[in-house]
Amino acid sequence: MSELKVDTISERTAANGVAVDGVTIKDSGLTIPSGGTLDIASGATIDATGATITGFPQGGLQHITTVTNTSDASSVDISGCFTSAYNTYKVVINNIAPTSNIVHIEMQFGNSDLSSIYTRYQYVNAMYSASFATNPMYHDNSNTSTGIRLANDMSNSANYGCNFTLDIHNPYDDDLFTSFHGQGWAFNNSGNYGNTYMVIGNTMSPDDSARDESLRIYPHSGNIAGRTGASVTVYGYAES
Repeated sequence: MSELKVDTISERTAANGVAVDGVTIKDSGLTIPSGGTLDIASGATIDATGATITGFPQGGLQHITTVTNTSDASSVDISGCFTSAYNTYKVVINNIAPTSNIVHIEMQFGNSDLSSIYTRYQYVNAMYSASFATNPMYHDNSNTSTGIRLANDMSNSANYGCNFTLDIHNPYDDDLFTSFHGQGWAFNNSGNYGNTYMVIGNTMSPDDSARDESLRIYPHSGNIAGRTGASVTVYGYAES
């Protein structure tokens, strides 16, 4: 007999599933035996949307979340983005701008829902302006830092946005300093030229009882402008 047509095949007992030429089907699971191969035909699609994927090599950047900002808001909050899954994270800030003119864009770390904000940082922000009309260096290392400055005296023009890339190390480990470094571009309205920025620093205590689990991007006054393409994306660096 070359063909068998049935609607349902069920295991005879509830013990071992159904074996078909060495492949076991049991309780909605498919087991390929040791040495076996699962071939996916050319042009086929594996759809793992919403699924938990384990066991596969996943080195490199792993997308965690993207938060968009299409309406004016006091901040862009990325809650719960840092976990024990990764030691290092990449944050990409795109087209973030203040609603008011000549306003700094800053960053803070906080607990899982940002109900508690960490406010002790030491960092250096270096700015290059073609006109050098403003101080090219800003730094803070006090116990009362309110946040980490990413862009200084930024314009609120629709033509400009803060575009930044940051690496953040060990945010979830409460026995280590959370450190960060990155670079980006924004329009400094005091300098009246496009500016490149570099920032490097860390939290001032490695033993804070609350881990850094979340991130907040905010203006030092006013709101973040709602814009098409305004977003903050977080990736994890997979190490294997």
